[in-house]
Amino acid sequence: MQGLRSPAALAALLAVLLGLAGEAAAQQPGEAPATPYVHIPIIGEFGDDVAAEGVEKALDHASRSGIRHVVFTMESPGGYVAVADQIQKAMAKHDDKLEYHCLIKQAISASVWIVYASDTIHILDGGSVGGAVVYSTSFETGNAEVDAKMNSIIAADLTAKAQAKKHPSQLVKPMILAEATLYAWQGAGGKVQLSTTKPSGIVDFLIEDTKDTVLTLTAEQAIGVGFAKRHEGGHEALGKALGLEGWKRSSDYGERAMADARKAWAAKKKKAEKTFSSLEQALGAYKVHLEEAARVDPRGATYQVSPSGHFTREALADWQSRTDRCYAAIKKGLDELAKAERHDKDLEKQGFPRQVEQKHFDEAKLRLNQELKRLKTERGRQAP
Repeated sequence: MQGLRSPAALAALLAVLLGLAGEAAAQQPGEAPATPYVHIPIIGEFGDDVAAEGVEKALDHASRSGIRHVVFTMESPGGYVAVADQIQKAMAKHDDKLEYHCLIKQAISASVWIVYASDTIHILDGGSVGGAVVYSTSFETGNAEVDAKMNSIIAADLTAKAQAKKHPSQLVKPMILAEATLYAWQGAGGKVQLSTTKPSGIVDFLIEDTKDTVLTLTAEQAIGVGFAKRHEGGHEALGKALGLEGWKRSSDYGERAMADARKAWAAKKKKAEKTFSSLEQALGAYKVHLEEAARVDPRGATYQVSPSGHFTREALADWQSRTDRCYAAIKKGLDELAKAERHDKDLEKQGFPRQVEQKHFDEAKLRLNQELKRLKTERGRQAP
């Protein structure tokens, strides 16, 4: 004989039945089809105010419930790229079932990970989007070429996502790479033209992003180049802009998921506060030591030479002194890098995403050990 259902099971069954009844009552024959959506607010800094777990739960809920549309309202100055990347991966997981719409008030730095992963982009008057240089403001290997390579890899990844979502992919690199340039202007017939080189004969540019700036678009610029559509109102009014009837927020699940995740994240982060602080201190000390190494690098000085072309006695002493100081600074940098790596792995064990990808630690260690080998080999040089 079948046993009685538990109270929890009965409650779950009742919720399903009520939901089905509600759907049947909401759409009568002849009425416009209902278009429910889940609203997910992305407000504040990634890793402090915004926790990826909240987005993951909201997307799982939408997917399970057969809700097709998800709206992100974005008002963020950025934050931890690792958290934004975790959110983007969660979006990719449900890409075949969900359609993402991003409503921008402010989407700076790490925020663009979610923007480029969205299917449609809308911006409010006064909004802004861009400014996503990563390694110039967070982790640096200590080598400009390696850091540029890392940024280039990220730019390539985001460019591919922009292309997949049919967004103007030419905008990605100028938002990520400080040295990348972009110019936009209205050509014949009012059609907007984009170029990475400055055209001659053009005076009035819609966008003039030089190698000394990082691209951040105003609402007018974003609309002008076809990156986003102008929007008035909140997420409730987005259905009209999308041409969808029966547009209605399914519930407040998305808002509650984000609020609950933020509280849980804050509590978890508070417990890990010492580890986060130690990681930041180690990365800060690492950077200081590399700056010292660059300052005393023997290759950066000029030396007196004898008529035979060799170092003078004083120049040789200076070369060797600089070499020793540079070597010591790099060694100290490697020690701090090892500490940072340990702290980052500790955070991962506590349930946080890696703050620095392992490949970046590996790149930095490889290059710095090569520098130590070079310094050791060249210490005995007798001439510049």
